[in-house]
Amino acid sequence: GEGRAARLRPVRGGEFTLPADLVIKALGQEPLEEIAAAIPGLKTAGGRIVTDAATGATSVSRLYAGGDCTHGASEEVVFAVQSGKLAATAIDAQLRAGS
Repeated sequence: GEGRAARLRPVRGGEFTLPADLVIKALGQEPLEEIAAAIPGLKTAGGRIVTDAATGATSVSRLYAGGDCTHGASEEVVFAVQSGKLAATAIDAQLRAGS
């Protein structure tokens, strides 16, 4: 951070498992609208998942999205990476708050 190179250091005992009903890792250029349609209450617009721009939070509690499924494939990879970082920060804050 702060313009300096950073290195990750493993933290002994820092590993944990989070239970999840579904985790989707996907690459591609076409939106899979049927995935979003299968999630009750998930808001979409133009085939894309609607998210909070600052956090990646969706209309479904504790569900975050970023990358092509929110911005479209025309965006550069750097935007997808940034949306992932924002979502990770928001998820971390939510987990630390215990909510």
